[in-house]
Amino acid sequence: FFGLMLAGSFAFGQSCPATFGLGYSEDLDGLSTCGTSCGTICTSPTSVFWTNETSDDGDWLVDANGTTSSNTGPSSDFTSATGSGNYLYTEASGCSGDVKILTSPCFDVSGIACPAFTFAYHMNGTDMGSLDVEVSFDQGVTWTSRFSRSGNQGNQWNSGLVDLSGSSNIVKVRFVGVVGTSFTSDMAIDGFAVTDVFGQTFNAAFSGLPATISVTDPAVTLTPVQGTGFFSGPGVVGSTYDPSTVSPGTYTVT
Repeated sequence: FFGLMLAGSFAFGQSCPATFGLGYSEDLDGLSTCGTSCGTICTSPTSVFWTNETSDDGDWLVDANGTTSSNTGPSSDFTSATGSGNYLYTEASGCSGDVKILTSPCFDVSGIACPAFTFAYHMNGTDMGSLDVEVSFDQGVTWTSRFSRSGNQGNQWNSGLVDLSGSSNIVKVRFVGVVGTSFTSDMAIDGFAVTDVFGQTFNAAFSGLPATISVTDPAVTLTPVQGTGFFSGPGVVGSTYDPSTVSPGTYTVT
């Protein structure tokens, strides 16, 4: 008989219910729709190996043809030709401040020169919350945000792109939606894919950045053209550029 005692703390990730690679795509149109109330439990995404987490405040709901609230949410989906297909969204009525997390299956990006996860997002509403897309290279033990949007992004579907390169070729992705302060905060996502962006050209220009800036100028909000792109460097926090905090360094537009 042998006994074994382990000292210290250990973090355990999530298993891979399925693993997909280059060419993966999901339009959500094969899923059963869920209810539209704040407390609805939605297990439909599990049929395509996406998971609504149970440790958060609520679920991403499968829906079609517009949410129940006016002046927020999409009126149609992103991927289908008729616009009547499905999307996933966060119900906002009665859910102010709720955090809702949707986690992907595993993606194997071995052999992909520039692996990326692409998707469409819709964030229309005067009290819109925030959306982060995070990646994990240790099957869910730790997560890093690689895409972030907050506030009203307009009444249209926008394109999002997340870099999947990192310390492991097995990657998980999760959407973290935080509901805003009122019912006008229905956000939606659709059209997931894993692709190789090597050699592709992207519009990563920003509006809101003056041609010349003094350290005494007020902070400005940077808005990516067509809803894509990310600006980082000294003085930049999220989408805000504050000249008073600038220091020598390198600025990157991706």
